Amino acid sequence: MIEKRGREWDRAMAAVQSSVEAHRAAADEVLAPTFRASGQRGGAEGGAMVAVRERLDEAAVALQDQVTGFADGWTAPRPRKWNERHPIAFAVTMAVIGAALALAARTIV
Repeated sequence: MIEKRGREWDRAMAAVQSSVEAHRAAADEVLAPTFRASGQRGGAEGGAMVAVRERLDEAAVALQDQVTGFADGWTAPRPRKWNERHPIAFAVTMAVIGAALALAARTIV
């Protein structure tokens, strides 16, 4: 799980975008046998496939826009607080501060 924006988040979003591009590139090969088997005029290069390609391109662009918005937008993970990321260091710091306050109170009283 990615808990903050940073290099790991950027790599993950780049992987999603490249995956969308790879799936779009492979879609023609996946659909071609179906169009050839359907008996449509022109087969995998006919008008129906051209229309499908246009729709796939539109969908790929829309999906890329969504991924970009997700990567940069409010849905990206917000970093956890310092004390949540470093509970031991926080506990030690609080113990030291508590001891210092106790020592200061003792010298005042």
